[in-house]
Amino acid sequence: MAQIISAVQRKGGVGKSTTLICLAAKFAKDGAKVLIIDTDMQQTCVKWEAKKECGVDVTPHTDDETLLELINFTTISYDVILIDTAGYQSAMAVYAMSASDLVLVPTPASEPDAEGAVKTIRHIKNVTANNVKQPVIRAIFTDVDKNTTITEAVLSQLNASGVEAVSTPIWHRTGFKEVHSTGGLPTGSALSALHQFLGAMQVDGLLTYYDNIFKEAS
Repeated sequence: MAQIISAVQRKGGVGKSTTLICLAAKFAKDGAKVLIIDTDMQQTCVKWEAKKECGVDVTPHTDDETLLELINFTTISYDVILIDTAGYQSAMAVYAMSASDLVLVPTPASEPDAEGAVKTIRHIKNVTANNVKQPVIRAIFTDVDKNTTITEAVLSQLNASGVEAVSTPIWHRTGFKEVHSTGGLPTGSALSALHQFLGAMQVDGLLTYYDNIFKEAS
């Protein structure tokens, strides 16, 4: 049964699609069967997969009324299903959030963007409040300059608002932008940054696929 992970934000340009692409490629590299459901009209994930370098299945889906049907149909065939969403107040985003085990809210490490993340997470909590299955929600810092100290201040700001965040950011690396051209995993320092971020998620117990591998190995 697949873990369903969606990425949601109230604004564009925060690395939502890039984050999902990199996660998907890394999952696939580690042996997972991965599907991305691309509901964003920009179809960033679809364009990435078209280069056929990643071993990830990507399907575009723009009919909000049949999203849950698609998820239910595919969940037994994959280890991880990632959902790229458009506007966070759209019906499609609401269905995606409601179906998810984990909702990621990407945000740059700045105070204005953190305020936006807090509003987004409050919206997600309100939308899913009456669901039988409550998703785990985490803010994630994206495109962060490693030379800045603002990350800790913003992390404290989020914590003070009752928002949980993955402590390790996705550091700013050119390699993350290059994946859109290569159709595969980031390389070099970007791949190292991805490993650090994934490691923090695993420590927090957020990634079912790796937890299952560990259990099987034990």
